[in-house]
Amino acid sequence: MGKTPKPIQCVRRKLRILWAVEKFELKRAPGFGPKTGRFGRPAQEQTKIVQRHFGMRATGQWSTALKRRLDKAGAPSLIVVKHKWPWRGALSRRIGKPIAKVWHHAAAVRMTVQQVWNTHINNGWTGIGYTRYIEKSGRIHAGRPLWAYGAHAGTSAGNAQPGICCEGNYDGPDRVMPLEQRIAAMFVDAELDIYFGRKLVDKRHRDYVPTACPGRHFPFKQVTS
Repeated sequence: MGKTPKPIQCVRRKLRILWAVEKFELKRAPGFGPKTGRFGRPAQEQTKIVQRHFGMRATGQWSTALKRRLDKAGAPSLIVVKHKWPWRGALSRRIGKPIAKVWHHAAAVRMTVQQVWNTHINNGWTGIGYTRYIEKSGRIHAGRPLWAYGAHAGTSAGNAQPGICCEGNYDGPDRVMPLEQRIAAMFVDAELDIYFGRKLVDKRHRDYVPTACPGRHFPFKQVTS
């Protein structure tokens, strides 16, 4: 595997492997934990299973060839897309580290990150209020910087935590989250824990204010466990 990968790289690789396992209904290797920041023996055994599925030599190692196979098969990249947002004022810096992360749905079957921006601007906010926005395709967008106070939870305690929003209406017509979006949400869950150096408590928007968000069909336990 060459240089020892960073924890976030290990999580990204293992979640892409998990995508293939679920997409093609492959065997799950015992002890395979996709959110841990090391590529240990269970991950190697799981990688071998995926490599065999793609007709590759089962080395158990991550490689450029495997990455290309996963790309071609449609696995989400799990790379956070950065934007140069034209903020309508100065962002407030969070005091101290957050203790939680807050999950939302867009309450819209289809909604681009630009539409989220426009909606939040129309609310009179500085710009997009979420820290991360995840499309159904599995594409992840950066919203507010990780150091910034948010605008998403309706209370000061909630806004002090990073906010994650998933495209879709999971309290209405969207009853099953697409695999690509679920894998991307799992990545963001791990990404924020790694960045802040602790396991943040996972909260729903409705834990702060009276709302159905993120919806009764939102796979909260699957995403956060």
